[in-house]
Amino acid sequence: MSSATLLFVHGTGVRSSSYAETLHQIRLKVREFKLPCDVKLCPWGEALGIDFEGLSLPEPPARSADEEAQALRWEYLQVDPLFDLRLWCTPSAGNPGTVLGDDSAAETLWNETISSYAATSNTKVELSALLENNQIEAFFLPAWNKVVDTELPKKAFKTAGEEGPSVARAFAEAVVAQMMHDAAAVDPPVPLPPLLGIKIVNLMIFDWDQERMGLRDLLLKVFGSATKTVVRPIRTGASRAIAPAIGDILNYQAVGEKLREVIQQEAASIPGDVFLLSHSLGGIACFEVMVQARHAGVSGLGNVKGLITLGSQAPLLYEFNALQTLKKGNPLPANFPPWLNVYDENDLLSYRADRLFHGQYDFQVDSMLPPLEAHSAYWKLDRTWGAIQKLIQNALSPQSNG
Repeated sequence: MSSATLLFVHGTGVRSSSYAETLHQIRLKVREFKLPCDVKLCPWGEALGIDFEGLSLPEPPARSADEEAQALRWEYLQVDPLFDLRLWCTPSAGNPGTVLGDDSAAETLWNETISSYAATSNTKVELSALLENNQIEAFFLPAWNKVVDTELPKKAFKTAGEEGPSVARAFAEAVVAQMMHDAAAVDPPVPLPPLLGIKIVNLMIFDWDQERMGLRDLLLKVFGSATKTVVRPIRTGASRAIAPAIGDILNYQAVGEKLREVIQQEAASIPGDVFLLSHSLGGIACFEVMVQARHAGVSGLGNVKGLITLGSQAPLLYEFNALQTLKKGNPLPANFPPWLNVYDENDLLSYRADRLFHGQYDFQVDSMLPPLEAHSAYWKLDRTWGAIQKLIQNALSPQSNG
């Protein structure tokens, strides 16, 4: 098998200090997977990338520790509305356990006041008005029934002893969180902000005469701690991390032709076979380079034996009819090189191409990471390199060349 060159076209024109780290990671994987390739960088960021200082980014909202913990709590509850109730159903929640004999105060609260609340309109007049005024009344009863049908509320009140007010709030928040979850799932999504959710909770608590329960409980303290150590750093860095990638994509509309010229000249200068290995915006540019080259005839960059795009937005721009070289609805040009498009559903900047083009291969990986980390994780995933290895082997095999 002959040797070739992997020409790496990176995806952002800023943070050039990270190029060396990425190149090192690529070279390690090339050796690990025994790919018959040298690795070469196609530098373009210094000349064509954006100069982003982050001066336009807003500051995080000014919140107290309790407000920040409350915000995090609602974020989590929207993912798992039953989180608090599950804690109250386990000994680790700090509840007093089942009370033998007569019903406890919490059980009485559930049986005589809360369990029938959703079905009686005369006891929730203000709540009904609030739901109607915000056009979310359709979500209340289905969410209530979903939470009740789990049997967790009944169990939580049974084991709560004298802590009925705490469980009452946990149940009310579960219902509202389920409403948020359901409202976000409809098409189009219906926004239900946490501040509105808190109003709904407080009205239910008032109607049940349980408003004396304060928010400074153990759960709030736990979420408050998580906010300081995890969430605030993530929120602070999220916009700064994502803005350069979006900025480069927008800037590409202005400098795309120059960037493509850089890639084409670099690839044409390499003797022997070349595989374009590209990430994010680099995938857009390399895709369009090959569209142009194949429209010009096989003689244009005929040494490129394969295109590899990782976390690329080329399919999205094609569907938006925003590419500069290929209009929506037009097929890939004849003799387009083998194209491997690797995407990760966790990566919000990656898109699949197989539903838009024929003769092209999509490959899905799962980094199990949040969106920002997932966008840069492709280099460390063995599945990524297994797919790249297969593409290169097939392209360099005697059968494909014969």
